Amino acid sequence: MPEANIVGSVVTHLTISSHLYVDADLGLSIYTNNVNSSLKLPELEKYNLIIPINLSTQKFLAYSAAIGYKQKYFSLKLAYKWVEPGFKSMGTYFFNSDMEQISIAPAFQVLKNRLRFSGNLGLQWDNVRKQKTATTSRTVFSGGLNIDFTKKLGLDIAISNYSMNSTPQVSLVNQKYLLTNTSKSYSFSPRFILAKKSVNQMFTANFTLSQLIDANSSTQSINEIETKMAFISYSLNFLKNAITFNASANLIINTLKSDETKNYGLNAGINKGILKNKIQLGSNISYTLSKSKGSSNVLNLGLNCLYNLSKHNRIYVRWIMLHNKPVEAGSIPSFTENTGEFGYSFSF
Repeated sequence: MPEANIVGSVVTHLTISSHLYVDADLGLSIYTNNVNSSLKLPELEKYNLIIPINLSTQKFLAYSAAIGYKQKYFSLKLAYKWVEPGFKSMGTYFFNSDMEQISIAPAFQVLKNRLRFSGNLGLQWDNVRKQKTATTSRTVFSGGLNIDFTKKLGLDIAISNYSMNSTPQVSLVNQKYLLTNTSKSYSFSPRFILAKKSVNQMFTANFTLSQLIDANSSTQSINEIETKMAFISYSLNFLKNAITFNASANLIINTLKSDETKNYGLNAGINKGILKNKIQLGSNISYTLSKSKGSSNVLNLGLNCLYNLSKHNRIYVRWIMLHNKPVEAGSIPSFTENTGEFGYSFSF
């Protein structure tokens, strides 16, 4: 079924002073879902030269506005966004529609830029046209703190919290269809960098805790989940020889009400550039032990070669092997996959 779409937008940026500015944009999408539909709209036929219009044609509107204040070490932005239900266009593959949102985003840096913070606090809700049986609201908070203790040692901290709650718009709505949950995430990432003229070394680690907490007693047994992830990595880069080694280890634990899955992983790789980096060779190996109701060993091997023909042209060859072997024979089938790729890319 052939479709047609035309989109128009107006975007503006206004500088009020050296510290104060305003942003705004308005978007309109006219979408005809079936160009061949026989159900015409005679009063709008004059617009058919722009886009075929019939009873399958829809109009979608979206707009946003923001006012911001910024200095050298501090900034603050207040924003508002409104998107009509079902908003779509052929130029957008994913778009959050049926949404109204207001947010405030502060950011600052102190101690000669050794401590930096940025955050975002917002309220978001759907059912902007009051067409649904329930309105889902969301409280959004995210923040990031970057600390440079020295030129070599640093720490990155990230926190996010998303709370959702559904409010019925009609008197009879089954409780199990109402959303009442909170998603939390905490991340800590220390880093240590040793940089020299000929050799760079980097040590990084990360611990992340993610939780989905369901306050709805009718659904919490199937919705609640906790994920713990920890990894440590090391990279060694010989600048003159264009050789890079990397290695890492990780642990991921997913906990549900009725099950727990643990993944233990090891990874190592090497990359080499030759002929002034016109040719780049690489190899990678990783091993994962997955423990759950049906545990398995997973081995991945990879080889790749990339050749830069010119500034805009390159070709590459890649081979990947995946081998999955269960710990208990007969629990799941053992298999091996081999994938080969040959490609060409042109960049503008």
